[in-house]
Amino acid sequence: MFGMDTDPFDSPRPADSARDNRTPYRDQIHWMSRPVESRTERIHIEVGTDDDGGFIEISGPKSWRQPLRRQVSLTIGQTSQDPDSVELIASMMSGLLNPPYIAPPAVTASLKPFHWLLERAKNGLALTQAGYLKPVDVVALSEILPMARDFPGKHNREDQTWPVRDFRNMLMHYQLLRRHKDALVLTPLGRNAVENSSWLWLWLAWSVIDAEGSSIGRDAVILNLAFAAGGVNGDQEKISRMLTAIGWRANHTEPIDAFITNESLSHYDTIIKSIDAEATYFEDQETAPSIVRHFAQLALTMRAAPAKAR
Repeated sequence: MFGMDTDPFDSPRPADSARDNRTPYRDQIHWMSRPVESRTERIHIEVGTDDDGGFIEISGPKSWRQPLRRQVSLTIGQTSQDPDSVELIASMMSGLLNPPYIAPPAVTASLKPFHWLLERAKNGLALTQAGYLKPVDVVALSEILPMARDFPGKHNREDQTWPVRDFRNMLMHYQLLRRHKDALVLTPLGRNAVENSSWLWLWLAWSVIDAEGSSIGRDAVILNLAFAAGGVNGDQEKISRMLTAIGWRANHTEPIDAFITNESLSHYDTIIKSIDAEATYFEDQETAPSIVRHFAQLALTMRAAPAKAR
């Protein structure tokens, strides 16, 4: 369904570089260089990549450079054709310069639904014959899963309680749970997570951006994280225009719309609504809570996967 137009920077995508002798993608520098007016000063923003990964550089009265994951700088740099990109970068910069303080107990509390399901999978969590969570477990998980709070229905069937279904699938996607016969069991990564909240938080932040390949989903996640880092939830209309500016198209020719953007977010949306205690399944929030800002800033700047928990 999705296809890329000609690369805005006229350079090969990562997959192309592996197939020919053109200049390796990692050795090229892609810039977005545009002035931003503020109330009291004029600053200059540059986004690019170098041998050490990605960066955002601000020049002006207060020079500042923020290292980013390389995929982040490439995606954000490629939005330069869209007028909203400068506002996005300035907002993200402000958020990264003024990160919220999140006490460790707050992180642990935000992970309560994760630990609830992982703990029960320690010795194998029995499933129904159809492969779903049992009604008693669906009810219990719904009570502590923020996005299930306002979901209609009795919350006793996983196939009819989408927030619970999406949450379980997200944990399996990020390799924390797997199905073995008629039960959910922990993976080796899941055993790390159930023993260490800090490791689980880092693993989710690292994993939310796909490390390999190129996809509209990864670019949509990065742009949503950039908005959240600046303290606002992503405006999907703006993000859709940015995805179109990068070169993504629906059916090869049509611009990306908000529906496609939302559909491409997949497990990102589930993570954010699971760690935000005020989230609901149907209501969108304009501002990003501190815990979401913290998570987004961490995801954008992590340079390596977390070491194995000890």
